[in-house]
Amino acid sequence: MKRLISLIALLVLLGVAPVPSAFATEQSAQWEQSEQWDDWADDPSALSINGFAQFKALVGRQDTSTSRNDALLRFESDYQADLYQLSFKGDMRRSAHQDAVHNEIRELALTLDFTNAAPGSHWADNALLRNLSLRLGRQTVTWGLGDLLFVNDLFSKNWQAFFDGQDNQYLKQASDGLKLSYFSQVLSLDVVYQPRFSPDTLVGHGAIVSQLPQPQGPSYQSRVYVSKGQGDYAFYVSDGWATQPIRFNDHLSYAHQQSIGVSLIKPLAGGLFKVEWANYWQQSLINQQKQRHSRWLIGYEWELAQRLMLAVQAYQENDSRHFIGDDRQILTARFTHRSHDSLWSTQVMFMYSPNHHDRYIRANTTYRHSDSISVSFGANLLSGQPTSFFGALAAHENIYTRLTYFY
Repeated sequence: MKRLISLIALLVLLGVAPVPSAFATEQSAQWEQSEQWDDWADDPSALSINGFAQFKALVGRQDTSTSRNDALLRFESDYQADLYQLSFKGDMRRSAHQDAVHNEIRELALTLDFTNAAPGSHWADNALLRNLSLRLGRQTVTWGLGDLLFVNDLFSKNWQAFFDGQDNQYLKQASDGLKLSYFSQVLSLDVVYQPRFSPDTLVGHGAIVSQLPQPQGPSYQSRVYVSKGQGDYAFYVSDGWATQPIRFNDHLSYAHQQSIGVSLIKPLAGGLFKVEWANYWQQSLINQQKQRHSRWLIGYEWELAQRLMLAVQAYQENDSRHFIGDDRQILTARFTHRSHDSLWSTQVMFMYSPNHHDRYIRANTTYRHSDSISVSFGANLLSGQPTSFFGALAAHENIYTRLTYFY
């Protein structure tokens, strides 16, 4: 399998032509229309500073705490120059439930974008570099087409934040790494290198998971994508680690994981059609036991009425070994509505497993009072047998409200 992945990566690199793509050309044009900055001190517009303050109140059920209040302060800073960008995002969260303050760096990265080089410069004349972008440091990476169902997006997630009423952005977990992007008229390539294992933040099972052997070593993720006609096509290859423990026949273990996958998205019959597939080869860190796992997803999104969208998905997992919770099937439907003035935005998502018979309803409505103030109300409602995925999380269902001030 390693030889197969290496061969595929080599063929991809040889097939990438050093010619600017439509995407890169459009991006360069946008930069040419914007101001060119000479010096940080001479032109402070090169530096931007913003963020938000947020207060969240949550009410849970059963063995969770009856209420949890959190205060969050986000600081963001960005410095933009011709060929590089420095970006920072940091959070300070005060949890009344835990009576503690948590600090997190969500982003601390340097981006080198040679596609923005001025015509006639050394960088623009270099056939290799002029279509290249590098991003180094702490960052979040995401790709794939699934709506809260992840097929080829194998980057780590924060499931505690997801089920705890936080903004959707916190589902994607930040990690250290290097992202290389190369653009051409024929196809484009993304490669992500992460030097250290970055696991999911899970809901419950903390004591069990903490005792498991942790993976050591880097991971590699790559995506080749091309736009042809009205369709976008992508091919994925990865070699790294499963970001959460996997059930093997007789034990739970982190695993070495390799995968290949494909995806397609294109307009169809007045809506947007998507399909995605991936196959995984997994090997336990405990006893080297091997198994295979695959996932596929089909989805369609269209406008039911003015300002009302409906997106549906059918998702299937297939496991080479049988255990409780294997071969999972999920059907989803997400309704999204915006008011005529765009001040109200409401989303309700239903998830149901036909073969495991568990359910999840995720609802949120947000009112933007002004450019500076918004208020959100939401709920996470779960049910099912204790042995099912959503059923096991039923004790964590909740309702919440968030008040956000942007500065």
